[in-house]
Amino acid sequence: MPAFYQGLFGHKPTGGTVPNTGTMPRVEPTSKISKFCQLGPTARSSYDLFPLLKTLSGSDKVDQMCLSNYELKHPKTVQIDASFTVYNVVEPFMPWFARCGLHPELKVVQAQMIDTLRTKYQVNVIDIDLSIELPEIKHAFEIWAASRFNSVSIPKHSCY
Repeated sequence: MPAFYQGLFGHKPTGGTVPNTGTMPRVEPTSKISKFCQLGPTARSSYDLFPLLKTLSGSDKVDQMCLSNYELKHPKTVQIDASFTVYNVVEPFMPWFARCGLHPELKVVQAQMIDTLRTKYQVNVIDIDLSIELPEIKHAFEIWAASRFNSVSIPKHSCY
């Protein structure tokens, strides 16, 4: 999502693909939350995502939740056909002040991509409007952000 707002390409891989060692907020090496706080590459071109992901992925022998035997398959091997399902989030999962910064061209490109998937590849596209279908998450971003802020331990430093 952050890449999309910046006009970049980003990929959030399957949890456990990339180690979370040394990230902020700090994630314990045995914490199952690392599956959700998954890092991934960001690039100017979609063609750069796979080589970057290959570089980042794999166990670093610190993050115990990172998969050591996970085999990345080249994107060209993915079969896109009618058995493929795409969930199209109509409105981003962000508070209103972040959504209002979404450039209109990005919405157009998203719509074009969804149209291509529907017409050219006949994939099953499920449009989701989070504000209508999941009203319970209206304040989820704020709750998540507050929980992340409260879980960060800030080291105490002595002033000399």
